[in-house]
Amino acid sequence: MVNPQLYAYRTEWHIGIGEDSEGMPYLEDEAQAMIRSALEHVSREYGGASVTRQQGAWVDPSGRLIVESGITIVAYSEHPKDAEQTAVRLCRLFRQTAVLVAKFEPQGFMAKCIYGSTLP
Repeated sequence: MVNPQLYAYRTEWHIGIGEDSEGMPYLEDEAQAMIRSALEHVSREYGGASVTRQQGAWVDPSGRLIVESGITIVAYSEHPKDAEQTAVRLCRLFRQTAVLVAKFEPQGFMAKCIYGSTLP
């Protein structure tokens, strides 16, 4: 009998895919290519990942309500990983100002908005 794999860490990256940081809408083919690239990157880092699409909204710094399509990428791991560095890479890949990272760990839950210019 094979022992089941136990994962203590769950990480989510929430990314807008309606338009880029310059307000330019994505074409569906372009969005699909970016999603595939993101899944490949996260899977190589975490061993696997899944993605769901949804509709979301947020308020930009000028107070404008942005309603757009979005994705959530989810990955599990046995040990903590550098989710913030991954968020910066995803932010740049999707040409977004920021990506929301949510981490579920044995010590509790943490969510943080990571900006593309945060790390080199």
